[in-house]
Amino acid sequence: MKKLLLLFLCGLPLQQGLAQSPHDGQALHEGMMNATWRAINNATNSGNGNGTFGTNLSAEIRALSNKVVNLAGYVIPIESGRTHKRFMLSVLPIMQCMFCGQDGIPPMIEVMMKDRAVPYSDFPVELKGRLYLKESADGSGGIQLLDAELY
Repeated sequence: MKKLLLLFLCGLPLQQGLAQSPHDGQALHEGMMNATWRAINNATNSGNGNGTFGTNLSAEIRALSNKVVNLAGYVIPIESGRTHKRFMLSVLPIMQCMFCGQDGIPPMIEVMMKDRAVPYSDFPVELKGRLYLKESADGSGGIQLLDAELY
């Protein structure tokens, strides 16, 4: 019993560190963060001060509009199924979603595959596609990766 308690107490700081890690490229999965993910993160984690988050299509993200980009991330299904042609891509796996909201929302975008569906997996995928900004009249909107292919 003492060994179990010791093991739990030794793992507690690690668990707390994971839960409190910011999702701004300084934390988990740094290897997946690139300039494109950082721009997406800056655009999607713009809080409005009342606890909700929106999308701010800044000059940084607008510069990537309609450009072909490479992104590595985890498949977050939108619909049930083993393979997906439309899904969300995140720098964090779905199993870490319990930590979402602790230090912001992890960067995530909607993906539309060009041809081949991607199987759901616990492992990251690397994609190449055209970054598209869905804009609304107020300057907010969504970010998509269109015509995506496995890289």
